[in-house]
Amino acid sequence: MGLQHEQKLFPYRPPLRRQSAQRRIFLTTPKLAEDGFVAAALTRFVVGDRIYRGFLKRLDPPPEEIWEIRVTQPRPQWRLFGRFAEPDTLILTGFFTRGHLGDKGSEAWREAMADCAEHWEALFPNHAPYSAASIHDYVTENCDDFPVNSSGKRRPRPP
Repeated sequence: MGLQHEQKLFPYRPPLRRQSAQRRIFLTTPKLAEDGFVAAALTRFVVGDRIYRGFLKRLDPPPEEIWEIRVTQPRPQWRLFGRFAEPDTLILTGFFTRGHLGDKGSEAWREAMADCAEHWEALFPNHAPYSAASIHDYVTENCDDFPVNSSGKRRPRPP
């Protein structure tokens, strides 16, 4: 990936974990992985541990296809924003404390989601993020069955 060579994306590699990677995460800043609880969440995803509804969530648009990983323990809580490039490959572009974001639907949430979309466009001009109707299309193994959108209704597959 040329973006790694240009130091625009950094692959996350679990510290001290001997298991091989089952999924991939790329970060726009490697500093985020310095927090132990964030690193544990990133490791959960990368090594193929079980993914459940409270850990990973697609946010309500607009913009489309913004996902969050939730780091809920300890305080402050973190929200990691990104988009899927393909199944099992998540590009994380935004990292915010839950306190900074405030209530869902706030201006800070909208700005964080828009920032994620802008980062994506800067990294991958004219390439839409991966989109699917089932969580199992995004996370192909060891994932609970839950709806990909927060309303619980399935969105139609894009053309």
